[in-house]
Amino acid sequence: MTLHFTHPAWQTARQLSKAILVSFFLLLSAHAMDMSLPRNHMPELFHPHRTQFACLHEAEFVPAIDPQAERWYQEAEGMRDPRFWDDEIDWSHVITLYRQAAERKHWKAMIDLATLYQDGIWDGDKPLVERKPQAAMALTEEAMRLGIPLAWAVMGNYYRSGF
Repeated sequence: MTLHFTHPAWQTARQLSKAILVSFFLLLSAHAMDMSLPRNHMPELFHPHRTQFACLHEAEFVPAIDPQAERWYQEAEGMRDPRFWDDEIDWSHVITLYRQAAERKHWKAMIDLATLYQDGIWDGDKPLVERKPQAAMALTEEAMRLGIPLAWAVMGNYYRSGF
């Protein structure tokens, strides 16, 4: 027995599935191109066909760092000493310190926390730090809104790696 998909019911079902699929991709692309999100905006300085370029230092553009936020950040950095194995680090405390510093707009803490959330930290198949792509993206975009040059580079890496 051979199935023929020329019956009107099959044609209607096929047209409906195409319509649903097209609608899904339109909604997806509409969200992806939300121009209020920094990830969808290319600053003029990034335009590949500019005729002029001025070399500037990142330190001239980053906001001042709150002293308490810097203390939290330095404590978190100290806990991530490369002499320790990942499973010897108290990651929940590191995350807490980074989050506290990031809430006070410590841009290095924002980028480091986003980086941890991008891939997570794993011990074999056990996550030590959960992967949180949306949180990584939100932190990076917040740093972009603050004008942090490194945040734009991080977002470029997200695009390059398909993140």
